[in-house]
Amino acid sequence: MEDISLNIHNLKKKYDDKPIINNLSITINFNRKITLITGMNGSGKSTLAKIIAGIILPDEGTLQISNHTNFSKWTKRTTYYLSSAERGMFYKLNSRQNIEYLTSLKGTNKNDVLKKLSNYCEKLNCKDILEMSAEKLSTGQKKKVFILSALCSNCQLLLLDEPTNGLDDESFYAFIEILAKLRLEKKIVLISHDKRFLDMPNIERIIFEKNGEIYWEGC
Repeated sequence: MEDISLNIHNLKKKYDDKPIINNLSITINFNRKITLITGMNGSGKSTLAKIIAGIILPDEGTLQISNHTNFSKWTKRTTYYLSSAERGMFYKLNSRQNIEYLTSLKGTNKNDVLKKLSNYCEKLNCKDILEMSAEKLSTGQKKKVFILSALCSNCQLLLLDEPTNGLDDESFYAFIEILAKLRLEKKIVLISHDKRFLDMPNIERIIFEKNGEIYWEGC
């Protein structure tokens, strides 16, 4: 995927008349670095991610991706959003079936998924969960199912909202190793409170205060 820029201009979003994002303007450059959006609770991080993913619409403002004229069509085709909540999983299906289903929602076919799945499962040490019913999975195992779905999709922009909640240290650092290589092929945005991400190389940080105001941005 070519280097691209996401230009956000005068973005506003309210819930019940409470401003969540207030007049945010920023350019996010996807240039083989991982973008980390961090900051205090309620500062608008997840709301911004959902707007970028096309899940919710802003009240005001514009988003433009490089030379693409229709941002909405671009993001629906290109973006995989991993929610911080456990949503979208069918608990009567096993993990592999859930991964196949979740990736199919973004147009990735089963054969493409299976080509990648074994490799990522080995790295995350979770091959044993593939045939387990989702209702029997622990919190950390469920998180791995969602992570695997994002990694195995053909989407070129991964928006990962609190992806390491529930992961042990071994799984966290295996995940970091995967992202460090994957950033050369895909654009990756992390939304996280996990301070361990701050020690990663090739990170572009965006730190939010309240109402989506940017406190600091840079490497």
